[in-house]
Amino acid sequence: MLIACLKEGVGYIRVCPIVQTRYFAIVISCILHLVVRITVFIDQSKDNNAETSSLATYIVYLSMMDLIYSDELIPFDCSQLSILAKFIVELLLTVFMGEVCLIAFWSNIEMITLSLLNSHIDTDDQTLQAIHSYLLIALSLFISWIVSLETNRMEKLCSLFEFAKQIKVESHQKGSARLH
Repeated sequence: MLIACLKEGVGYIRVCPIVQTRYFAIVISCILHLVVRITVFIDQSKDNNAETSSLATYIVYLSMMDLIYSDELIPFDCSQLSILAKFIVELLLTVFMGEVCLIAFWSNIEMITLSLLNSHIDTDDQTLQAIHSYLLIALSLFISWIVSLETNRMEKLCSLFEFAKQIKVESHQKGSARLH
């Protein structure tokens, strides 16, 4: 895709999907929240944080990033902004929205499901944690499915695989052309 953007010329690069600042903002936000596990805007205390499966959290967070990816974050025309200014605004919005998703939304769901399980199921802690983890994974997959319907995720994945297939064919053609 980047090669196609470069072939089209400098004017096309501005709208080329691979160099849109949104991608980089999403990647940096994912690294901050999922790998380094830090928050910038919202303090996550132990009171609003249940010890739960990371898999469910990753699924919900990546679904939120898919939602951010599919929509424009900046509600105004930012064609006059420099790429750096647009990147900074999109990064700040992406990080903030990711934190709201994780802390205000998902942590509350974790706490509510845990308290409901504690009040309705009388079992040992290990079994309760296992049930809680499986329930959260099921909820996160349901949320991911709803988001995928909104963002046409399957269509994106199909086009990504077609793009990878096209690159493979082009590299194979170039390799066979060198042999002749």
